[in-house]
Amino acid sequence: MEYDADDPIPIESDYWSFWNRLAEDCLRLARLFGLLALLVALGFPQPAKAQNAGYGIVCDTPEQVRRYVLSDDAPATSNVINAEKAQSCALMKVSFYVGKVDATVVTKDGVWEITHILITGIMTPGGIRPVEPTAHWIAIAVDSKSA
Repeated sequence: MEYDADDPIPIESDYWSFWNRLAEDCLRLARLFGLLALLVALGFPQPAKAQNAGYGIVCDTPEQVRRYVLSDDAPATSNVINAEKAQSCALMKVSFYVGKVDATVVTKDGVWEITHILITGIMTPGGIRPVEPTAHWIAIAVDSKSA
């Protein structure tokens, strides 16, 4: 390489051009990996659980719900359950997320699934009032028999 009087440091310009090319290559790779990560994240969406709302029996345990569903006299059974443990079962209008199914019960009125739920709101005439999420059990009608 020939020394130029107008360019006092020709070696340094070659030195910095190498590092500039290296930096540009690294940025290209970073953009490529970022794009790949974005495509992977968008390609595997997580299913969102739907929030449900409804009116029905809400109990502390699946056994209490099972007793209520299998009884011939539901109000009397509810009173007996609540006499054993105060305020453990109630008819409520709630907003909830569905969890796992504990059991399926067949009665003369239809098929019921005893289901674990997470209550997130109480339905009032003014709308849904949010509550601290609490876990309870309900009976969801899977198939009802018409008379």
